Amino acid sequence: MSVENGKVCCNCQHCIRSYNEEYEMIECRCEISGEYLGYVRVMEDWCRHWAKDKEDNE
Repeated sequence: MSVENGKVCCNCQHCIRSYNEEYEMIECRCEISGEYLGYVRVMEDWCRHWAKDKEDNE
């Protein structure tokens, strides 16, 4: 259900992306739990802490 309603980790404000210099790649971690989010989890999972990014009104 999460993919259909748009609630997936990749568009959650708690999904933090950072550059890993050792492996020269971008990795995602959950800001709340601190756990690593692999590609499949980022694109398909979500949790009760899912939060929409704040939209800028310019």
